[in-house]
This record gives sequence, structure tokens and C-alpha cells, in this order.
Amino acid sequence: MVYPVAIDAVAREGGDIVIVSQDQQVCAGDYERQLGIDLSHYLAEVTRDRDALPVLLSPTSQDLDPRLTAFCHENDIALLCGARVGCTGTPDAAVPRGRTVPRAHRRRH
Repeated sequence: MVYPVAIDAVAREGGDIVIVSQDQQVCAGDYERQLGIDLSHYLAEVTRDRDALPVLLSPTSQDLDPRLTAFCHENDIALLCGARVGCTGTPDAAVPRGRTVPRAHRRRH
């Protein structure tokens, strides 16, 4: 499968944030829901021993699969969903516990 290789390649670039984006909705079919969970697993794996902040972005969804939400929370993956949040940057409230938004990526207030 191409996803784990591609996500690992992005993580090896050395950036502050590794973002995986997928529009994930509860009303999506089984394949789409499982793909979101798989992508979050790949993201967790490639960022586990790196300083990069893992982010799962679902720009148009506000009704994520509860299993996906739970996995992201348990694995310290910032989960941004909905067009307004997903397209305006990484708000401090979305950053998982134990992580910080790199200074260059903090929103200016």
C-alpha cells in the first residue's frame, strides 16, 4: 500500500508538522471509515520517534467516526475537523497533551 510509504517519506523531510488529510464522515462507507483509521495508524507510527507534530485533517467533516477520534486522542494526534478549523491553522486547543505547536506555526492573536 502506498500510504505508509508516502507518509513516512513526508515525515523524513524533517518538518515541524506531519499532516495527513482525509475527509472523514460517519455517513461514509466502511472503506472510507477504515481508511481514516489506517491513515491515523500510519501517522502515529511515523511520528512516534520524531519531534514532528502529527495532525489528521478532515477539512469538511464535523462528524468523525468515534473510533478515529478515540485513536487520535489516545495517540496524541492533533485532530482538526470542519472547514473553519481545518483551513485556518492549528489552534492551540487542538494540540494533544504533551505536545506544543512549533513557534513558527502558532497563530498570531
